[in-house]
Amino acid sequence: MNNLKRIIKICSWFLIGAILLILDLYTKNLAVIRLKNKEAYSLIDDVLQFRYLENRGAAWGIFSGKIHLFTIFTIVVLIMIIFILFRTEVVLNRVNSKRNVLALQWVLVVMIAGAIGNFIDRITNGYVVDFIYLKAIDFPVFNVADCYVTVATAVLFIIMLFGIKEDDLNMIIKFKG
Repeated sequence: MNNLKRIIKICSWFLIGAILLILDLYTKNLAVIRLKNKEAYSLIDDVLQFRYLENRGAAWGIFSGKIHLFTIFTIVVLIMIIFILFRTEVVLNRVNSKRNVLALQWVLVVMIAGAIGNFIDRITNGYVVDFIYLKAIDFPVFNVADCYVTVATAVLFIIMLFGIKEDDLNMIIKFKG
């Protein structure tokens, strides 16, 4: 029965990750259809706009045009995150901070969905479609996948700082057993 629960949990990771990925790709597709070559659309005047932008770099356009670098980097990071995700499942019954490790698993699923969403854009288009603009603070234009990665990274930081005991973390990242 324990293996069945594990299989169901892993399937739920894939399902939730796929839903998040589809949502990201859908919103980017909407941005292309409704915003490309058009004026920005204000959702809340002087606060939030939707505007089309093709980001050919990383966050805020840094390292623009380095698609091969991002491809390799994304693949390496995804492999590491997926390894850690499955490793958390292997050691889950041996850790002391079980609830925090469960939270870590879901944070990693959200992070993977965001990374894959932008990865698909880079591979298929050569750029990432960004469309959300916080005009009130003049924040760089971003997308749903960026939200996933940013929020997941912030929660990951909190979990790592306050939630997971050092012994449990060492057990997760260890390559044996």
